[in-house]
Amino acid sequence: MSSWKGRSKTMNTLEKITPNFDPWEAYMDIEQHGKLTLSNIEFTTTTLCNMRCAHCAVGYTLQTKDPVALPVELFIQRLEEIPQLRSLSITGGEPML
Repeated sequence: MSSWKGRSKTMNTLEKITPNFDPWEAYMDIEQHGKLTLSNIEFTTTTLCNMRCAHCAVGYTLQTKDPVALPVELFIQRLEEIPQLRSLSITGGEPML
């Protein structure tokens, strides 16, 4: 089984996101590691959507049929390979389609 659950136990509290603290900001990598690092991951759960919202970051990738699903075990394995992982965003199209 994956050690992902054990990894989350090392986090005592989550800092509230504010204009002064945004874990998606690249400058945090520079401050913490002295260079840009892979620290933020955005995972798109589906590319299906019947809407075309102007603010959608994945609108150009939307499809009429989803590709083969990524196994959850592989997803977790890949996350565990990122030593400086700071934030994970789970996003995507319309999951009810």
